[in-house]
Amino acid sequence: MHVAAYLIKPLDFNELRRLVSNSLSVVTFRRLVHESRRRLYEYFEHLRTFQGTLATMAPEDAVQVDDYVTLTMNQVVGGLMDLYRLTASLTDRDGAKPPCELLHCPRLHGLAAAMEDAVSVLEETKRAFKSKELGELRKRLQSTLDALSNQQSSAAG
Repeated sequence: MHVAAYLIKPLDFNELRRLVSNSLSVVTFRRLVHESRRRLYEYFEHLRTFQGTLATMAPEDAVQVDDYVTLTMNQVVGGLMDLYRLTASLTDRDGAKPPCELLHCPRLHGLAAAMEDAVSVLEETKRAFKSKELGELRKRLQSTLDALSNQQSSAAG
C-alpha cells in the first residue's frame, strides 16, 4: 500500500477520516477497474471460442443463440453491477447523493430503461429458451433495478 498523506501532530481526526475515506474510494475504484478488465478478458475469450465454433459448424448445425445471449447479457449485467458498486462506493461518504442523481444524469435513466427492456425480453422469451441461467440473469437484473429504484426513492425523499 502506498502513502496517501503525511499528517502532523496533533492529529485532526476529521482530516484523517477524510483521507482514509478518499484512500478507500481509490482502492475500491482500482479493484472495480481490475474486475471489469478481468471480466472483459474472459468475455473476449468466450467470444473467441464461440467464433471458432461457428467457423467450423456445418450449415445444417443448429446455432446456439441462447449461449450467445446468456454470455452477452452476463457481460452487460456485470458492467452495470460494476457501475452500481462504483456509484455506491462514491456515495458512502457523508451521505452524499450519487453524482448521476445530482446532475439528473440521463445515462442512469437510459441504463435503467435498458435493464427494464432486458428483463422484459427475458420474461417474454423464458419459455422459448428454457435456460436456468437466463432465468437467474433476469432475477439479478430485476434485483439491480429494484435497488436503483430504492436508491432513487431514498435520495428524492
